Amino acid sequence: MKHILLCIFFMAVSSYGQTKFAHHRITLSEAKEILNESLTKKEVHNIIGSKPILTDRKKVIDFSEAVLFDIYGQKSIEKQKPYAVFMINNYWFIQGSHRKPWKENGQTMFELTGLFTMIIDARNYQIIRITHGK
Repeated sequence: MKHILLCIFFMAVSSYGQTKFAHHRITLSEAKEILNESLTKKEVHNIIGSKPILTDRKKVIDFSEAVLFDIYGQKSIEKQKPYAVFMINNYWFIQGSHRKPWKENGQTMFELTGLFTMIIDARNYQIIRITHGK
């Protein structure tokens, strides 16, 4: 019985200690120091570049849209759905698509707008290329 009471006491004390203290948040100067070290020293621990981390097609589309909407506008990009999305040698290739030709007043109509193209390195989310035809 004595051992059970001691266990309960230590569990209560240790759980109190976990919630008693506030979190420490990094300062701007500490963040600058880590950034500088990351940009200048190649030997620091880093998982980026060793293998693909952007592997999910939905995440690729979400990431691409977040960037492209800011540049070209949501309406312009969403008109180009469905997107062509391919993983090629650790790079994601994403491109918009045109509507299929349609008939209007007996004539075949084609869309004459440009398409976006975006290439992303799957190992580090680095954008290799963004372009949009006219």
